[in-house]
Amino acid sequence: MFFTYTPDFSLNGWGMPFALTAMGVPQVVFRKFDGKEIQNRIEKHGVTLMCGAPGSGSSNLGCSIGMGWPHTGSGGNKNFCGWAPPPTSIFERIETELNWEFIQIYGLTETAPC
Repeated sequence: MFFTYTPDFSLNGWGMPFALTAMGVPQVVFRKFDGKEIQNRIEKHGVTLMCGAPGSGSSNLGCSIGMGWPHTGSGGNKNFCGWAPPPTSIFERIETELNWEFIQIYGLTETAPC
């Protein structure tokens, strides 16, 4: 299950959803960024792959902890982050507090394999 929380022009915002659709991967989408709604959808739909920007990830982390995450059995989520690398503390918190694998990738839209 794929979930993106980035503008469509960023971090393979064009390429990733199209490629995953071609592979038959279900996707979770929404109209505006809302940390609580993101966490609800991750849990409801069993999201295992997410792509986003550092600021969104940071907001998501804060909301997750506020909602009592991680829940028993959570984890196994790969969280890709583009744009400029976030502070190392964000990497560490996402991996230790949420038990998600955090993967920083190069984020210049012009170099993305769309």
